Amino acid sequence: MLPHIEDISSYAGRVVVYVILFLLALVLLEVGADIFVDSTAIVAKRHHIPEVLIALLTAGAEWEELAVVISAIAQGNPDLALGNIIGSCISNILGAFSIGLLFPKVVEVDRSSKLYGAALLIFSLISSGLVYGEALDKPSGGVLIALFAVYHGSIGYGIYRGVMAEPEDSDDDSDSDSDDDHVNDDTAPASPERSESQEKLSTCARHHFRQLKRTTTYHVIALLFGLALMSVSGWLLSGSATAFAAYGGISNTVVGLTIVALATTLPEKFVAVFAGHRGHTGVLVANTVGSDIFLLTLVLGILGVSSAPVIDVKTRFYDISVMLGSVIVLAGCLMFNYLRRWIGLAMLVVYLAYVISNYFIFKALHVSITES
Repeated sequence: MLPHIEDISSYAGRVVVYVILFLLALVLLEVGADIFVDSTAIVAKRHHIPEVLIALLTAGAEWEELAVVISAIAQGNPDLALGNIIGSCISNILGAFSIGLLFPKVVEVDRSSKLYGAALLIFSLISSGLVYGEALDKPSGGVLIALFAVYHGSIGYGIYRGVMAEPEDSDDDSDSDSDDDHVNDDTAPASPERSESQEKLSTCARHHFRQLKRTTTYHVIALLFGLALMSVSGWLLSGSATAFAAYGGISNTVVGLTIVALATTLPEKFVAVFAGHRGHTGVLVANTVGSDIFLLTLVLGILGVSSAPVIDVKTRFYDISVMLGSVIVLAGCLMFNYLRRWIGLAMLVVYLAYVISNYFIFKALHVSITES
């Protein structure tokens, strides 16, 4: 719930306001994540941090999910946060990676993709064991955060040693900062056909672009601005989702598993479409696997350290089983280099069935508890 919204006397009016805020949160989430990722990549590049490392970190960093989870914890809804983490992991594989498999240009996976798949399987087994055993607390949360640090440290070491192949695309490909292009234009030889007036115009244009050159300070401020947008959007999204759960008589966990998970993984679905269409299998894999590792280590660890959620029977047995099963299928496809359209289609069908079944199972459990 969000403050002051409940003061609106009309029920329909409250619903409309929450829907508007939910949609606004999605827009802010997407804009904030783009600004944050792009600015981070630019700042790192200017400080001579390897571009490959930045690409791996940004491609698989669910900063928007982290913002939503932190907002949910701050509002006293750790069960919504847990549902969002598990639901997003499932959505990244069954709802995003599957889309990339529907395109014909998906090619053979490389060694780094197989390593990613194996790492995800290990982290999934650890996190699933913690949730199933209801052992997600401060010590286990600290262990997950430490695993996150070790994992990303190993990526940096692997890049340094030249073990992992550089992804074909990175998030800073969309970098709006075109300083390098302008500098390169300066050094390009002038065409003999150019007239004197054209040369003067070109010189003025280059001078103008130099004046507009964005400094590192600009990108640091943009980075903080993107982080602020994600924080605000996460607060609006979690508050609106909680209201939907209350109005619809649905648990926060189910809403986190479905509505919020679908909403916050939209960027991953767009990346999957473009990566699959262009045949960038490495980007497709890094986007999916990296995102889930981020969720199951850092984000789940923060949840455990901050507030131990109440884990219901459905989450322990059903949702965790679906998540672990999807990870096993993904890891198997990567290990055996078996990426086919029919697998993507089957994943989408399973995901649709999972989302629908969530509500039926919840209703059945609710009726059973009420009658008892």
